[in-house]
Amino acid sequence: MDNHRAVVRVINKQGLHARPMSLIVKTARSFEARVSVTGPEGQRADGTSVFQLMGLLAPQGSELVIEAEGRQATEVLAALIELVEGGFGEP
Repeated sequence: MDNHRAVVRVINKQGLHARPMSLIVKTARSFEARVSVTGPEGQRADGTSVFQLMGLLAPQGSELVIEAEGRQATEVLAALIELVEGGFGEP
């Protein structure tokens, strides 16, 4: 299985809050891959757990490291990059 990794910057004004976290979880769960997200202070979370993502504390401007492993690792990583770089659809 391939392991894929990307570094993305949180651009939306409110940073990583409940709505963006739920979008990450929804996206991660829709692919056959394991996803982890590492926050700006090195804390790591399962990409399918809102509770773990809450511990990342990533305000606007923070870098997140997203890693994916599994059959659809490339696809889930691309979808998550688009989500974060698009500001989670927030103005």
